[in-house]
Amino acid sequence: MILFRNKRGARLATNLSMAELRVQKDIAELGEQRTASLFCRLFISPLLRDRPGPRVSVSISVKEDLDHLYSGALFECVIVFGEKYPFIPPTIIVLNRVYHPNVDIDTGELFLDLLSPDNWKPVITLSSVIFALQLTLLQPNFDLLPCNPVNLEMAAVHQTCQQQFGRLVRMSLLGGRIGAYQFAPYYGQLATLKRKREEQGCERRTTRKLEAEPMRLDLAYCA
Repeated sequence: MILFRNKRGARLATNLSMAELRVQKDIAELGEQRTASLFCRLFISPLLRDRPGPRVSVSISVKEDLDHLYSGALFECVIVFGEKYPFIPPTIIVLNRVYHPNVDIDTGELFLDLLSPDNWKPVITLSSVIFALQLTLLQPNFDLLPCNPVNLEMAAVHQTCQQQFGRLVRMSLLGGRIGAYQFAPYYGQLATLKRKREEQGCERRTTRKLEAEPMRLDLAYCA
């Protein structure tokens, strides 16, 4: 199920650029589809009008009970659309540090085959981009890699010993350190779940308190 953050609170100004209008249209179509995913939970923000261009935040949480190398991982992404979108492809940045061959470990830029100049077409929708994003995160594409030596080393390890590559991925997910890079457990998933539990617990405590102690108005003070 695709969930949208702050959908009711999102208000767009009337002077939208062509790129913003296109993104807004794609988001509206996503809201109508409500496509369920067997592998991931998706959280998509409304259109955010900000520099260097309009953007959409996308959180992809790989399900914990999935029999997959990245099960339990959290990928916090932002899709940035330039002024010439959809005639040029957007840029995808993974904000949290992840051990993934297609994500530049230093800049967070995601190298996606669909976004390459040879494959991009203006008719490609945001829905297709997000689908390709999920697919690449779950199934790394070793034909399109960042020039970062660390990412090239990831690909070389996968090519020579897939078991070792799998051990390194699991090490990163457990909050380990690989070379000069320290990773958050499940790339921040545990901290996110803990924060949500704390927020839910706070809401439950507040609800019980309000039920036990009904709010009283001091009419004299209000007057």
